[in-house]
Amino acid sequence: MRPTPAVPTVALLLALNLGAARAENLAPDAAYSVTISGYVYHGQIIPGTNTPATAVGFSDAPPWQGPPDTLTDGRHDGAAVTSWFWSNMSKRITVRFDLRRNAHIHALRVWPGQGSAPFSGVTCRIADTEAALPEAPQLALVAQDGCFSWAGDAVSGRFVELVCTSGAPQMSLVEVEIEGEPAGPVAADAPPSGLIEVPPRDLAPLVAMPERAPGLINLAAKSDTAVTVGSSHYDSQARRMVDDTCARDSDPTGRALVDGETATRVRSHSDWFAHKTLTVELDLGRPCDIDRVIVWSVGHGGAERSYINSMRLWLQAVPGAARMPAGETRNPLLPAEAPGPEYPIVSAPLAATAQIVRLRLDGVAQSADVMQLGEIEVWGKPSEDRVDAAPLRVIKPIPPMDHTDSGKLSTAYDWILSERLRGLYGYGSQVTDDALLSQARAVGFNCFIMHTSGPVNHSEDGWRAMCAAWAQVQATHRLRVIVSWPFGSDERYGNTQFGDYQPGSGQTWTRTPCPLSEDYWQRVIGDRAVVAAEAGLTGFVADMEMYGADSTRYRGPCYCDRCWAGFVEEHLEGIRSADVPLQTRPDFTAANDLSADYARRQELGIMAILGRIRERVRAIAPDFLLGNLLDFESVPGLARGFGTPTMPALVFSETEYGGDLTGMAERIARIDAEGYPALYLTGLTPTVIPADRMAELIRDAALPAAGYWVWSSLAYAQERRPGYGHNAAFTPEQYWQATEMGNRLLTDALRGR
Repeated sequence: MRPTPAVPTVALLLALNLGAARAENLAPDAAYSVTISGYVYHGQIIPGTNTPATAVGFSDAPPWQGPPDTLTDGRHDGAAVTSWFWSNMSKRITVRFDLRRNAHIHALRVWPGQGSAPFSGVTCRIADTEAALPEAPQLALVAQDGCFSWAGDAVSGRFVELVCTSGAPQMSLVEVEIEGEPAGPVAADAPPSGLIEVPPRDLAPLVAMPERAPGLINLAAKSDTAVTVGSSHYDSQARRMVDDTCARDSDPTGRALVDGETATRVRSHSDWFAHKTLTVELDLGRPCDIDRVIVWSVGHGGAERSYINSMRLWLQAVPGAARMPAGETRNPLLPAEAPGPEYPIVSAPLAATAQIVRLRLDGVAQSADVMQLGEIEVWGKPSEDRVDAAPLRVIKPIPPMDHTDSGKLSTAYDWILSERLRGLYGYGSQVTDDALLSQARAVGFNCFIMHTSGPVNHSEDGWRAMCAAWAQVQATHRLRVIVSWPFGSDERYGNTQFGDYQPGSGQTWTRTPCPLSEDYWQRVIGDRAVVAAEAGLTGFVADMEMYGADSTRYRGPCYCDRCWAGFVEEHLEGIRSADVPLQTRPDFTAANDLSADYARRQELGIMAILGRIRERVRAIAPDFLLGNLLDFESVPGLARGFGTPTMPALVFSETEYGGDLTGMAERIARIDAEGYPALYLTGLTPTVIPADRMAELIRDAALPAAGYWVWSSLAYAQERRPGYGHNAAFTPEQYWQATEMGNRLLTDALRGR
């Protein structure tokens, strides 16, 4: 007889049934958060934020928000978490689950979005507490059957962190399954299941309008305020910023921004993936005391996403004066935030006197589709020292500025045209550093911009000896040497030894040279350039950043007694120069519609002085190159003074130091459009720029320009000097390698490869 099968007890059957029931997908009952991250470079802005990165590495966007069951709805073709699109950035999607109770986990499955690129990897950590996740063992999921999965011995814990990585331009995550068995009741402190909502910020204080001080008015609303608008965007085919007509087309009357109505608006180019700019220039008609500038961002809440990342300001004392930077204001709100259809972006207090206010608004790629500007307010008041028009007559008009058409360049520029200037900025004391000079040449530099300082360089005999030594370097190392001499450094010749600069305001400056002092120009620049030319060096540029003066830049034309008397006595009748005190001279020229004439007279005077220096030097060395450091026309007259149609001035720009090339095309185009005999050289600095961006930046900075230069040689040194050393996240060797690669990329691009 066959034995009777054993019958399971009721308790055993119950246990088996309960065990089977508790093997479940724990994800739908869990709470979770999602963070999208990307590998960023110094200064880069991550989509969804409005803060430039301060370090190289992965940086998080704001916590992702969407339908609460996006990753736990049981569908592999439904809603998904999608990263931003960025072709050259490694990306991560991090999902942190709170299972709301302890559990035994023995399987995980993660699905990429259908049609998206597969992940390059998925890892997981499981821990009892959220704080313990970073130290928990890491599990690697493997790709199979369209998903990434892990299965193994049960791991206990309440918190599960999944990190999906990808180097593709975009990645998406559609579903997560966490298979396991609950090991206890739901915790008392457990959040509700589903996506964890991020409490909205209180936006009102961030965009609150400041209190307007008594006596201040909106100067922009005056009927005689002249407004000029422009716009540009990044063209991915041309790989540069290009001008467009969007702003002008949206403001045919030129009054949309000053009519008191935010419903009339100025628009940028519309493209989610493009960097966009709006430029606005307001001529207030006369110098005014400016308190602050406010722009109204509008168009929020519609299908088209509108957002302004930042506002940069420049001020001009009078027409024709140099544009002075007046700061940058970042939007205090994030792109996804809006307290209403419109809100203000308010500059910091300016406390400046100017007639012209220039703004540049930037919209960073993947922050919004478009920028929409509804109104601009300029708070302030007309200058207190108001000067009415005087009964005078112009007896000798200031001649107009000639447009210089470029001609066939001298053969002295053949090397620049064929290979671009590839310059390393260094120091006179490095004349005997053969290791540095040899390596500079080996990685592709073809020029050394030699900064002068110290009593040896500034003495007559010492300077001749230094030039002779650098001429030997030029021959031995095949590095063309261009001298960089600090203008306004208060060295052998005192800054005010031959006359002092006065801005014509309530302040009296005491440490700045008069820009129309020919004695100062000839001794500080002319005499030194002659010695360099006699020694056979390649060129000489004036560094116009005046660290020994009252300010590093001139604030506008000089109104010192000598400059003012020259203008009045030579060009006007019916007024004596002594009749107008120093502090009211800018207002006097504005009231009599002479501001542009006064500024142009100074520009012509500087051109004449520099022209005579140019003739002195070229009589010795016909191929000797001249120019300036800092930026284009940091002092009006530099380019047309040092340059000619066949031998243009070299402008070593410092504007792009941090690697932001977005405005470079506009600045180069201005040189051509306004007829300046100048060549633009883009400056980069490893102090800020990461090594892994350096190579492409070298190519992109040099191609549309006459070349590039790097500040400075100290950034390639092992020892990091504060303010001069390389980015701490990289080594000097990485910068040497990146520079060599950049020069190879530039060479290939020039040869059409």
